[in-house]
Amino acid sequence: MKNKSEIFFTVRHLHDQNALKSHGHDGPLKPGQEDLLKKTAEKILVELKESEKKVVRFLYTAKTRRIRETANLLAEILNLNGVSVVFQHDARLEVMDQGDLILPDSYQDGEWFDPLDAAWDAICDEAYLNRNIFYRFGDSLGEKYSVLKEGFSRPGESLGWSMINKYSLIDDLVHGTFTKDDELLVIVAQSDLPLLIMELQILEGRTDVNPKNLPYKSWEVYKSGLQDQMYDKNADGDGNFDIAMGYVGKFDLTGFARSGFDLTVKNAGLMLAGKRRLL
Repeated sequence: MKNKSEIFFTVRHLHDQNALKSHGHDGPLKPGQEDLLKKTAEKILVELKESEKKVVRFLYTAKTRRIRETANLLAEILNLNGVSVVFQHDARLEVMDQGDLILPDSYQDGEWFDPLDAAWDAICDEAYLNRNIFYRFGDSLGEKYSVLKEGFSRPGESLGWSMINKYSLIDDLVHGTFTKDDELLVIVAQSDLPLLIMELQILEGRTDVNPKNLPYKSWEVYKSGLQDQMYDKNADGDGNFDIAMGYVGKFDLTGFARSGFDLTVKNAGLMLAGKRRLL
């Protein structure tokens, strides 16, 4: 019989405002998302009813406004339905630093800033195709990415940094670090966490996967079908969304421990952390 306490949810934050001039990369949520908020909360309430739990533990990063506001709004609805809520900040959920932008004098909030698209293309190419996993977001690499030299005054962090955090967090999730019999764990985060978990679930059991190549095998899974499967084709607004805002994922990763795949994930993070210390 499945132990319900091993199940956890992930929730992607709601739509945030494109307000680079006023708020940088940390804009507030857009107004008018009450219906989406209710639908997201309802999925949590259904799981609470089925599991007979009365408490939700929100794991999130308090440093990112869109994530913090999403968690707070969900908590308000849950409280109105008689659910107790506990908040727990985890630094491993912090959003990857995207550097400092050089916005044109004419830029207005709501406009799209093309160098951001170029920066995402560059970091994916450098990290996964060129295997420069510690390439930093927005780095022009001299003249290689000239549009980034004009758009960024300071590069941000790397996907390697993000993976170190996520692999460590996932290892804790596998081994029930946050598990309490009377609580449902709900992780409010960006799209990268649920997508990574889905990628790992697909890779579990494959003999060609090891700690050294895990990041690149995950990328292959994403590009070979998962991206198209999860892409929010009905999204409106700025940018391309990997999965829908407010998306709720339901996971149980205890199988990773039984298969030994947890060691692959853990060691991948340790290997990356060791490489980063040498930079």
